[in-house]
Amino acid sequence: MARFVPELDGIQELLKRKQIGYASVRGGVSDRAEEIRRFQEDADCRVFVGQIAAAGLGITLTAASTMVFYSLDYSMSNFEQAKARIHRVSQTENCLYIYLTAKTYSRCKNPPCSAG
Repeated sequence: MARFVPELDGIQELLKRKQIGYASVRGGVSDRAEEIRRFQEDADCRVFVGQIAAAGLGITLTAASTMVFYSLDYSMSNFEQAKARIHRVSQTENCLYIYLTAKTYSRCKNPPCSAG
């Protein structure tokens, strides 16, 4: 799960390069139900890439038991709702949540950027 479109784009590009099947729900997806169905039922679709605001409510993703947060939403309720997509009554596995963090950051006014 991620909040910003450029993050989602980067994740999806990496999955394409590695030839890992994925489904995606983000703002502007034309067939949300098909993406969810594919993730839940297609064994070749191993990763779900979701935008927290678009994929955090009203869907069940129990084909997953691990959720990785690339970034967090500013709203704690959106964040909690996103976590609940894999932690459902029908889930048979323990759920694991991973939060990506970084020890360094980039400060950039004009490229090239330097690590700080």
